[in-house]
Amino acid sequence: MLKFCRIFLCAVVAVSFIACNTNSEQKSEPFKFIQAPQFLKGAEATNYMARNFWKNYTTNVDSISLDNASLVFVRLLLSAEEKYLNKALENAFAVADSVALKGDKRLVLKLVSDAEKFFYHPNSPYLNEEIYLEFLKNYLNAKGVSDLDKMAYQYQYNLCSLNRVGTVASDFEYKALEKGGEYKIARMHSIKGEYTLLFFNNPDCPACEEIKNKLKESIVMPLVKKGKVKVLAMYIDQELDVWQNRRDTYPKEWIYAHDPHQVLNENELYGLRAIPSLYLLDKEKRVILKDAPVEIVIEYLNTI
Repeated sequence: MLKFCRIFLCAVVAVSFIACNTNSEQKSEPFKFIQAPQFLKGAEATNYMARNFWKNYTTNVDSISLDNASLVFVRLLLSAEEKYLNKALENAFAVADSVALKGDKRLVLKLVSDAEKFFYHPNSPYLNEEIYLEFLKNYLNAKGVSDLDKMAYQYQYNLCSLNRVGTVASDFEYKALEKGGEYKIARMHSIKGEYTLLFFNNPDCPACEEIKNKLKESIVMPLVKKGKVKVLAMYIDQELDVWQNRRDTYPKEWIYAHDPHQVLNENELYGLRAIPSLYLLDKEKRVILKDAPVEIVIEYLNTI
């Protein structure tokens, strides 16, 4: 059961380049960072460094330098233009897989573990499953990694592949509690509106309460009242007494519903790993925004 709430924390990335002491087998050395040609400036320099970042990696690089270098690489990916991201990851994993085949798996495991922390962890401010999918695709194709090492990441790949941006969101049945106390059973795809906002939440979750208030104070409510946006506030756990008693704290215009069949809690339909979670769908129920921060949802709706 999803008992925990999402807490949006700011991650502070501190970078220091420190070399380890010499060990008995080989001399360790600091990682040599790539330098962009002087004629490249701004975004072009960032893109170049992201694409070529790991060219200087050797199996002698000490662990602290590798940790720091991996964080710098993540920061470059966040700053680089999207069209260069796939090439940067292909190049990174080509180097990582090459050395993994020779017995050094540190780089390939570091790449995927840091990607998991930054782009997949529910509390990360950089949560981005599309970027994480690219990491996973390259990792799962690596020949220097065993099937056992890949097992957990294959599961994550399957979850991230659900309801991707641009695809039609999976349909499900919900049971709505209306203001008068009546219940109505319907399907998500039957909701009529130019946009549908799925708000997976728990009435007792502080982060959910915060997001609910932000939605209520934003452009969302005028759009709801105009009929352009429909909000489905979806409860996916089983403590229905608490859920029923909190109906009055949600706008009467929202669809206040729970999952009568517990299909959403099983992670096979939406892969929900934490609440709150917001999905914005278009008229045909295609995903526009997936598991997006409330600020991004509001910013998008301000443009329609």
